Amino acid sequence: MVINMSGYSLDSAIKSNVVKNKKKKKLIKFSSIFFNIVGFLEISFIILVISSLFIRPSLTDYKQILFNTNTINTIIITLISVVISTTLIILIGIPTAFFIANKNNRTYALMTGIISIPLSLPPSIAGLALLMTLGRKGILGDVLNYFNLNIPFTFLAIVIAQIFVSSPLFIQSVKEGFAEIDDSIKEAALVYGAGYKELLLYIYIPMSKRNILTGITMSMLRSFGEFGATMMFAGNLPGKTQTLSTLIYTYVQKNTLQAVALAGIHVLFFLFPILFINLIFSNK
Repeated sequence: MVINMSGYSLDSAIKSNVVKNKKKKKLIKFSSIFFNIVGFLEISFIILVISSLFIRPSLTDYKQILFNTNTINTIIITLISVVISTTLIILIGIPTAFFIANKNNRTYALMTGIISIPLSLPPSIAGLALLMTLGRKGILGDVLNYFNLNIPFTFLAIVIAQIFVSSPLFIQSVKEGFAEIDDSIKEAALVYGAGYKELLLYIYIPMSKRNILTGITMSMLRSFGEFGATMMFAGNLPGKTQTLSTLIYTYVQKNTLQAVALAGIHVLFFLFPILFINLIFSNK
């Protein structure tokens, strides 16, 4: 009697693969359900938290806040400071990102790490560090005093604080875009006589539009929401250095509902439009 071992082994292998495939499908299905649930809960929680800013305050609270002279002045100060700081961040950030992009040695890695330090600093420490650098008794205090420059607790301090905490977000985003550009494109441009100026203006920037837009969006959102560094370095002087974030803090101590109403206005008129604009242009 002859037993066909090869046929038996083939049949067993097929059954084994079928069982394994069924287990894999079950695992994939379970993973998909798990990820969907976690994602849904995360998004639902964010929506719940944001919507809470619009549920409690009454229409009267919104009117009192929105048509308040101090609020209008604060909105103007915040808008102007963010526009100025974002413009300077772009002018500083793009050359910096170009300088460190596509560099893999330890020196440039260290530079990238240094640029990212403000992101890891608690905002209050960032503000204190700026004060200890640019204050009258700071490291550069004697130089500033010589030119009769007083930076702390001025509008300029707001702009500097925003640049310090927001520029790493822009530089990191743009650097990643520049690093993705193929080296062959750069080499071809250099062969045909392009200098670094032409390389940046006509190749790197056009090919990294999405990263640049993302960097602008993130840095603007960070600047609009900046509180700790601004409070420490620029103060909270009404009509002078008070921003929306510091004004909300002031209202929290006086009238919580008005603080919530102002926070809702902050989200509705500044944060949502920036995110919406970024969404439109990122899909093009």
